Amino acid sequence: PPLPHSLTPPLPHILHPIPQRFIMLDPATLAAIAAEARNCFLQEDAPEYVTMLQKGMVKLQEAYYHPSAEDNLAPIYKDLARAAHSLKGGAGMAQMQSLHKLTHKLEDIFESLEQGKLQDKDTALQLLMLAVEEVQNLLEETINGQEADESENSTVSELTVALEEFLATAISAGDSSNEVDQSNFIATALNVDLEACIVKVEQSLNQPSSSQLLSKQFLLLEEQSTLLGQALNFSQLIELISLVKQIKALNIIPLTELVTMAIATMRQLREQFLHPSNSSPRDLLAEWRQLLPQASPPPPLDPKPKPKPKEPEKVVSEIHPTVNVRIPLPRITQMNHTVGELLINYESLRLYDKQLQQANLNLKKRCQQLPNLQDQVTFLYDQLTTTQQSLSVAKSAEFDNLEFDQYGDIHTTLQQFQELMVQVNEIREDLDLIRREFHETIVQVHNSLDTLENDLTQSQLLPFGSLANSFLQPVQQWNKRYFKEVELLIEGENVWVDQLVLEQLRTPLIHLLRNAFDHGIETPQERVNQGKKSTGTIKLSAFINANELIITLADDGHGIDIKKVYQKAKALGLCSHDQLPPAQILSFIFEPGFSTTNKVTDLSGRGVGLDVVRVQIEKLRGNINVDTKTGKGTKFTIRLRLNINLLPLLIFRCQQQVLAIPSVSVVNVVSLSEFHGDLSGNHSELQTIPWQDQWLTLLHLSEILPYNQQVIVNTSGQIPKIAIILRMNETYMAIAIDEIITERDAV
Repeated sequence: PPLPHSLTPPLPHILHPIPQRFIMLDPATLAAIAAEARNCFLQEDAPEYVTMLQKGMVKLQEAYYHPSAEDNLAPIYKDLARAAHSLKGGAGMAQMQSLHKLTHKLEDIFESLEQGKLQDKDTALQLLMLAVEEVQNLLEETINGQEADESENSTVSELTVALEEFLATAISAGDSSNEVDQSNFIATALNVDLEACIVKVEQSLNQPSSSQLLSKQFLLLEEQSTLLGQALNFSQLIELISLVKQIKALNIIPLTELVTMAIATMRQLREQFLHPSNSSPRDLLAEWRQLLPQASPPPPLDPKPKPKPKEPEKVVSEIHPTVNVRIPLPRITQMNHTVGELLINYESLRLYDKQLQQANLNLKKRCQQLPNLQDQVTFLYDQLTTTQQSLSVAKSAEFDNLEFDQYGDIHTTLQQFQELMVQVNEIREDLDLIRREFHETIVQVHNSLDTLENDLTQSQLLPFGSLANSFLQPVQQWNKRYFKEVELLIEGENVWVDQLVLEQLRTPLIHLLRNAFDHGIETPQERVNQGKKSTGTIKLSAFINANELIITLADDGHGIDIKKVYQKAKALGLCSHDQLPPAQILSFIFEPGFSTTNKVTDLSGRGVGLDVVRVQIEKLRGNINVDTKTGKGTKFTIRLRLNINLLPLLIFRCQQQVLAIPSVSVVNVVSLSEFHGDLSGNHSELQTIPWQDQWLTLLHLSEILPYNQQVIVNTSGQIPKIAIILRMNETYMAIAIDEIITERDAV
């Protein structure tokens, strides 16, 4: 609280009192801020960093198993350390101490691996895999509200201690070899890397015609030497490069001679640096310093090459990194809703435009009748004028000519009517001009909305691999835990998918993956007995077909026993027919509570069936199908629309009704004119039409929609002209219609 006025120390006039809102925050506000930070970390940041850890560990395993790839480990270690560091900071802000300590040790190990301090990489890899798995479990438990107390989380504590002890032991054992490794590194950097750049420059010297190539190669040598000098604390090499740059800027020595002298001095300096002598070394840079004028002013700008100052700006603009911003997913969703509202308003404006166009046409037709009416009015006006003049002559033989200009009320009214017709015609022309401009504006608004909707959609897209690659590490962990050999293959990693769709696909795909691993793939011995490879394969792929995203998950296991599924479905009362097609029998596995296994494991079969998968897919307005072959494997196919915000509709007419159907279901449109001889007017009879080497039943809307037949069906027996082919799951059907009107988007 502020001090009393009598106790407040005097302040200078320039200081202002600090606003009260900056002095303190009440506990409720602090708690709200902490809760918001924790929620942001758990929902936005943590999943991204965990995915980075999982991807990095997969790359690390592949590199360890392929010795030729060990040279590329440094970037992997750096990315893993960065992800662990971000998780450590976020966990600290979210007050998750167990996760904070565990990720701290993770970061230390990754940094030690990057610096070459750890030699026992196999043990490090095993510990890291366990730690990354525990990090994921901690986050999942916290997100699901199952976070345990710090004292109860013994697994995390033991793992943290194990990481700390391993790090301390491994580093102390490797300290004795650090000095040797460091000297070897310095010798390799100077004798191999630097020498390679020097040789390239010498090769350019042997080509006197290519001065531009020599200048470019020497510039690369300067940059390489500067970097090595800074990294190895080689101050003389850094000073040499600085002197060379100054001499080159002053044009004191020709470039060829300057390069030759610089290379010779570099090699002499390298020899002194690698093999220092007991006596004081000769100063090799004294001659270079004497080449520079004393207190030389900055070189004047040459007036001839004026465009040169623009080059740095060009380089900066080319190498300037793209600035990325992070937008919360709910805000992007709200932006999608706003775009949807704009599209709805656009449809209203387009309707008004059509109404205005029709009103303008009607007005134009009426105005076209005005000239005839105007001629009749003019003729009537002339007749009245002539009659009035005749009457005046008859009354008096002597009349004034000015009497011809005398008008009565009728003349005035007719004159006003003529002027009104001219004004109406002018207003009609103005209205027509406004309507055309309004129509052009509507078209521009539509183009802008299309661009905005497309840009917003593109900003939400993520590669399918960002989700699929996160399943690689769990499969490897299941292999070790359940003694199986399963390989997960991913296809279509670069297929771009809406981020909202990806997040909602995680649960269905991990459930299907668990089932394929547990129920689909056999044990290695069973596979060998069946003549298969001991390693099973699960293939997760994604591709785009027209405006659909198709995701498949297939395994080469023993498949689904259709007879067993049928018996289970019959026992549950799901079917009463003795003969059902295999596709319909397989659809029973998506019913709630349906399961053909009697044992419950911690991997699958935990009381959660495939009905959860189907419900989640249907929420995305998609569908899922399954196909299986005994002894060959099972394949699940998920079909989703690319854009979940807009639904394209095909609008068509059937007799008196105008109806719409989602365009994603329409695969083809065929003419029925060639079948008119085979089709009867009785719509209750089912006819078939050939399409793509199969016969499809031709249905009428009166047979599949709950409409009164008198409303839809024309009693005159008129035969429909067109049929649209629809795909319903994996089957096709033909619907008879009269006319296709247009295609529109529904929000």
